[in-house]
Amino acid sequence: MFINFLNKFFSTCFNNSARVKSISQNKEKTKGDFFTFVFIFLFASHLFPLGKIIEGYLKNSGLGTTELLIFLKRVAVYDLIPLLLLFLLFHFYLNKKAKLKENLHLIFVVWTPALLIRTFFEGIPNIFPQLSFYPLPFVTVPQLLAYAEGIITAFACYNIFKRNKVVEIDINRKKSILILWFAFVLTGFTIMFWQPFYDSTPFFIKAPNFTLAANNGKSCSLSDYKGKTIFLEFWKFNCPQCKKQAKEIKKLADKINPEKVAIITVHTSGAGPDSKVAKKMIEHKNITLCFDNRRVSRKYSKLPPYHKLQSVPHMMIIDKNGYIRKIMRGYKPYRLLKSTLDDYL
Repeated sequence: MFINFLNKFFSTCFNNSARVKSISQNKEKTKGDFFTFVFIFLFASHLFPLGKIIEGYLKNSGLGTTELLIFLKRVAVYDLIPLLLLFLLFHFYLNKKAKLKENLHLIFVVWTPALLIRTFFEGIPNIFPQLSFYPLPFVTVPQLLAYAEGIITAFACYNIFKRNKVVEIDINRKKSILILWFAFVLTGFTIMFWQPFYDSTPFFIKAPNFTLAANNGKSCSLSDYKGKTIFLEFWKFNCPQCKKQAKEIKKLADKINPEKVAIITVHTSGAGPDSKVAKKMIEHKNITLCFDNRRVSRKYSKLPPYHKLQSVPHMMIIDKNGYIRKIMRGYKPYRLLKSTLDDYL
């Protein structure tokens, strides 16, 4: 029974068209495919957001509710809308003579490879935190790959139902191959999600306070902004990505309400309050530029793996109560900064 399940899972990932054909002929049951989809969905693809929701409600109902709303928005864009579109495609065009249950089964089978592809690509930065995908408008690279997989499968389904063609892929499905594939998936989940998840909890910790010299001749301290949402960045003026990021942060500073949001950028090393280069790069009426003597950056580099400062630019959103709510590493465009910040206002 277990080997039969592995065979179906393997075929779903590598010979999806044959699986769709088999399901359309009422040869297979729904339970195993639905369980596989839910397992990947809950225990890998959305593991971190779900963990934040649970921890948030355990600590503070406000934390949990905010994370729940963010999670629901993510799930709608990432999975519910694609699944709905696939269902409409099957039910009203490709396989309209089939029963409702059969078409529901088909959409989970079709979207499972896309879900797995997105999950593994999203997991790469968990192993290499300094890595970030090139920012695309309105969508991430892993999700774009998932959409592409869904479109390719849709074309394959067109051949199945309209032209009665199935492209068979000759794969030697020996028991050892199936077990190795399953072990590969579980190992990938462990390295990319379960171990980082364990290391990253608790997700909600208080941001360590600091007091540093600022560009206005005074000092800047996190405690001065209590009651505001804080956008905090660590950067260096000789970092190429930081130079690009400075322009995006200035755009963000143009749009914030300074009574509700504070933007603090901490220059980690190599410049002081008299540095004209650093001031010119980030100077803005709604941005406080602070200069670190490496003491603060060392303190933040000792935080848990999910939060810790490892490279620049390193950005975090700190809520009104001082909890670190979101970490962003590497260059991020203005649109992403603004939408992410809005989630926590």
